[in-house]
Amino acid sequence: PVPLKLWSVVGDAGVVAAANIWADESTVHGTVSPQEIPGLSGDAFVVYEHFSGAVWKLGHDEEIPVTLAPNVSALYTFLPAGDGVTPIGLVNKYISAAAMADWLATEDRTIVVLLDGGRFAWAADSPPSEVRVNGEIAQPEHGAGIYTVDCSDLRGTVWIEITTPS
Repeated sequence: PVPLKLWSVVGDAGVVAAANIWADESTVHGTVSPQEIPGLSGDAFVVYEHFSGAVWKLGHDEEIPVTLAPNVSALYTFLPAGDGVTPIGLVNKYISAAAMADWLATEDRTIVVLLDGGRFAWAADSPPSEVRVNGEIAQPEHGAGIYTVDCSDLRGTVWIEITTPS
């Protein structure tokens, strides 16, 4: 048996939900890939799985193996890889990328506008030299291949500024 897969596009990101819906209690095996999402453009992607917090980097034609026990699902967000920093969004939301109103990257700075506060995550090639949340210096945490900053106490529009070493 294979997983049931559903896809959608949120801004520049693609989302694939995979679920084991088999009634016979079988484990299912399959793959997910950015090439399965119509309209998703890019050559390289950062992939974030919501329930495990796992992160991968892969090309457009590459796949991630999926194994799901009975009644288990997975939720993958495919984000076009940025040059150095790739915003993932609010990882306390199922569709993390939907929490981003916009983002802009320059050579050494990435600015992200969030629709609300939460636990913001990004993938990066190197540690940031500074992170600011609404202009205030914040201390990011690093783990599982991503950086996070907690801005759960903020409401309304939140500005994140990530400065990377030049």
